[in-house]
Amino acid sequence: METCNEGSSSSEKATWENLTNDEVLSCFEKSGVLLCLDVPPGTKFGCDIRSWTVGEKFKGIKFLPPGLRFFHYSSGHGMSSAFFLLFGGSAHENQEGPFVSIKRWDATTEDFATSSGMSTEEEERYKFGVKRMDFDSNLGAYQPEGFGRWLSLTEFINQEVLKRCSLDTNVIISPGDPSIADDLDKSDSTMVPFFQNVARAPRFTELPDLISFSKRKRRNTNTNTSMNLKPQFSALVSTPQQRTKLMLDSSPFLDALIRVDFKNKIGHFLGEFQLAFVLFLYIGSYDALEYWKKVINLVCSSPEYQENNPGFLIKLVKVLMTQLTFAPKALFTDELLHDNFLLPALSRLLYQDIQDQSSDVKRTLETLREFLGKRFGPSLLKIMQDVEERQDSPAVVEDVPTTFGNNNVEEEPDPGIQGYKLCYKMELDIDEDAAAGKPLPKRMAWMLPPSKSCESNGSTSE
Repeated sequence: METCNEGSSSSEKATWENLTNDEVLSCFEKSGVLLCLDVPPGTKFGCDIRSWTVGEKFKGIKFLPPGLRFFHYSSGHGMSSAFFLLFGGSAHENQEGPFVSIKRWDATTEDFATSSGMSTEEEERYKFGVKRMDFDSNLGAYQPEGFGRWLSLTEFINQEVLKRCSLDTNVIISPGDPSIADDLDKSDSTMVPFFQNVARAPRFTELPDLISFSKRKRRNTNTNTSMNLKPQFSALVSTPQQRTKLMLDSSPFLDALIRVDFKNKIGHFLGEFQLAFVLFLYIGSYDALEYWKKVINLVCSSPEYQENNPGFLIKLVKVLMTQLTFAPKALFTDELLHDNFLLPALSRLLYQDIQDQSSDVKRTLETLREFLGKRFGPSLLKIMQDVEERQDSPAVVEDVPTTFGNNNVEEEPDPGIQGYKLCYKMELDIDEDAAAGKPLPKRMAWMLPPSKSCESNGSTSE
């Protein structure tokens, strides 16, 4: 992590030193500038893929490319936060010079104010000062290195995707509180806070929990009511035949999700998938991680949908490979991480029957297989294949012999169990006779061995 203090660091100078003054000025006028005021020294501040530890003279970042930029930060006194800003486009169509946004740090909340934190007149004076290059020596330069990776990581994220998750540009994004995440009503994804200056936590589209569904199915629980499924999902588990089929292939769930919730807009589905990964990666959002995990599990458990929609599978695999380049190389080998959900999910995806798939899908899955072997080691592929073989193999139940020697000898009944049944029957008879005023019968010795359970119920043994 670099220290961003007085303008450009040594690595930044190497990027821009080959440009002439006229070329630098031209880039400056066509780019964006984020002016950050009163940011405490030592704050970790980043834009897109890069991050720095800021110094006392830090005033923001210049040379920001047009488009949606992602800023993430942490003052060290609490959890990380973030916000998106849009530079260029129709909002700055008639604006001369760089596109300027202003953020002021609020010491009372230890966070940026949602707006600029100043009056309109003061904001205009600061913008004029930026265009006059009054703050140029205190602005860090955006780095072109890694910009291509960032575009691949956020290819499908746009303002529509942000609004689907109850977010927007220039809104402070908080990770959310995992302790209350399960108690929130997520059925209305359009609900937003009334106060615009309050940080918002992301609210992702509700997905069926396949792990809970599997557990409830094995316990023969009423899956439809116990899971509180949305209407488009509950209609798919109304019969035992449907529930059994979904245990083998979750394609009906995935099809209903994309058709009803996303209106068949694959870009919005992939954009929300990418947004979840970015918010987990940079600000540690628990809700984002859970959503990302559920999407992977759902897609990898839906071979029929993959076969019927090869274009969707190709795009998702491309997005997933980009995301895994940001994952630690010990993801599948570390003792704390090796038993994670990714191993069985990717095993199902890579080692499914693809004979009827198109050549593009086969080539995509082969590319994913090669990528995983190169990124995480060739032994991972062998582990995945073993995992998939164990999942497909039938359960073997060994027949434990109950008698020794001749297997034709019938097993004698357990006197303890039979005695318990007789004792229970005897109790009922005694209670009925006692209620009728009849004398209590004596128990015969062969009916039950002496036991404390019978004695405690008023019986005597002979």
